[in-house]
Amino acid sequence: MSMGTCYTRCSIILLCISSLLQIGLVHSRLGYASERLIKKTPPVWPPQLTALLLQNRGGNLSDTTLAYDLSNGRNLNIIKDRQTGLTLWDNERANGSTYYYHKAPEAESCQALNMHVGILKPDWLAGARYKGTEDVNGHLCDVWAQSSSLHHPFVTYFADVQTERPWRWIFFDGAIFDVLEWTPGGTLEDEAWQLPAYCFEKDRKDFSSDGQVQQSEDVAQM
Repeated sequence: MSMGTCYTRCSIILLCISSLLQIGLVHSRLGYASERLIKKTPPVWPPQLTALLLQNRGGNLSDTTLAYDLSNGRNLNIIKDRQTGLTLWDNERANGSTYYYHKAPEAESCQALNMHVGILKPDWLAGARYKGTEDVNGHLCDVWAQSSSLHHPFVTYFADVQTERPWRWIFFDGAIFDVLEWTPGGTLEDEAWQLPAYCFEKDRKDFSSDGQVQQSEDVAQM
């Protein structure tokens, strides 16, 4: 066998080995990606957190402070509308009562609604469908779609692939919430949670989730 023939055959063998190794590597990576996809589980919130959100509803922007406090059975959204300058307080309690109110000097108004739901559990994304990854403001995020009992996604949730810190969520009505700050373990002073006295006035009309008028003292029970 000539040197040239040997060299050619060796080159072919090495090329075949290299190709097989490349194919094996690709399959390994695909297998890893597939395994990673299967093993993905939705993020779980801590029992207490605060966050600063930019809320966009069809171009109407609001700065929102979120305080989630499962330990004390309460959740608070303080929503400042950039256009009107008004601040809406959305104060939710574990018994299903939600209070929407403005504070003086802006206004003294309060409406209570009984949603019969209570506070979100930390694993409220359990069962969400994994939709892959997407870039959100320069952050690579896992994308989760959580559906209602009718299997229609009511929220799409974007969480950092490494830290699971959320960067955005989008509700079914198109409302976009960009998460500017996220502080696990954060909380607000008790004063921020205090309901105004006029939320308990006897002549105030409150509404249940089906629109029925009910007594204010029933809704106000903690």
